[in-house]
Formats: sequence, structure tokens, C-alpha cells
Amino acid sequence: LIIGTKDGMAIRFNENDARPLGRTARGVKSMTLREGDCVVGMAVVTDDADLLTVTETGFGRRSSFDDYRLQFRGGKGILNYRTGRFGNVAAIAAVKNDDDVIMISQSGVLIRVPVNEISTFARPAKGVRVMRVGEGDAIVTLSAVPHEDEAEESIESSQTELEEKTINDNIVENSQ
Repeated sequence: LIIGTKDGMAIRFNENDARPLGRTARGVKSMTLREGDCVVGMAVVTDDADLLTVTETGFGRRSSFDDYRLQFRGGKGILNYRTGRFGNVAAIAAVKNDDDVIMISQSGVLIRVPVNEISTFARPAKGVRVMRVGEGDAIVTLSAVPHEDEAEESIESSQTELEEKTINDNIVENSQ
């Protein structure tokens, strides 16, 4: 697992270090947070995925899970992103090259971007602009979703509309 924080820290630890507990148990400490920091996301490490980090100001980058050394849970982690220069981290997610990312800003602007258009950089790098946000606006969340081709969607919706029109025309003809 990798856990990321708003202040740009991240920790990678083995999920078996977080032992199973009962429903009413308090849990175990996964990461020691600095004052004012909070967790913004968690990603499960897989061989065919990268870690996507996106800031509130619209910058983001993919980085290999290998850039994050394995630690024991409860530590402070390592630097994932330089937030002093590029804004706080809005979210992290495990993404595959053929996925899309949907990002949402505070003002309700929503954008869908193919993951393969987001460059891969080393762990503390700035990255690229993945979404333009206006003055006083910020990205609040993101979600990785399977890629859908717009051309395929438009063909499918056109076929459905044609079938519905044909059915409606047949009903009108039979009723006369």
C-alpha cells in the first residue's frame, strides 16, 4: 500500500503489517502525520500500474511504484511532492496506462483525461499541468476509470437512437 498526504509525504508499507482487527477496534497506525497534515489518498501497489499524484493547483505526474521504498507502517514516509512550490496534493491514485482520470474542482468543473497523456517523472518532480484551475479554485478529488472511446460511445448511442426510432415508427404504422 501507498498512503499520501496533503503536505506531499507518502509511505509505502506491506499490507500484512496492518493486522486484521474486529469491527469495534480502533485500528493500527499506518503513518505518523505532521501537525496540520492529513491523508488524501491510498493506492494498492500493482505491477502494471503507476502512482498518479495531482495537486490542488492542477499539476500532476505519474511515477513508478519502485520510486517508493518499502518501509514499516507508522513512519513519517518520504517526500512525494514539493508542495511549497506547486500547491498541496489533492489526491493520489493507482492508474494503468489505458485508464482515464476524472478530476473535479471546487467550483464543479469536471474533466476527463487519458492517463497516457500524463507524463511519467521521478518521485519528487513537478510534473505537467493536467487541469487548468481558475483563481481561487482548486482540484478537490480524482478518480481513475476505465478508458472509453468517444467514437464508440457515439456509434452505440446512434444505433440505440435508430433502433428506438424504428420501433416508434413501426408502432405508429401498426396503429393506423
